[in-house]
Amino acid sequence: MQILGQLNIKGIIDNIQSQSKAQILKHLLTYSLLVDKDISNEMERAVLKFGGFNSYHEGYGILLEELDKLWEEIKSKESNPEALYKEAIQVTAIAREIALYAVQHIQFKC
Repeated sequence: MQILGQLNIKGIIDNIQSQSKAQILKHLLTYSLLVDKDISNEMERAVLKFGGFNSYHEGYGILLEELDKLWEEIKSKESNPEALYKEAIQVTAIAREIALYAVQHIQFKC
């Protein structure tokens, strides 16, 4: 994941009180772009590996499976920020894919 090498959350949190709101917003927007890139990369990887959804129900099932993995990582006594990030990216990628599936059906009235 691209952002993991560039993201220093602890550093941001340590310096947050000394930064202006504008500086904090600038950092968050920069990180948001990197996160979006990771989400897009994950969507591409998943679609190439597994193909697209055949139904909303299938997308929902996959989303729940990924959400369960994220929840397990969150509950872990030794949760790993990199693993949490990876699972959150996967959950977001699946949710975005469901939204895109819906857009196709709206656009083509399927």
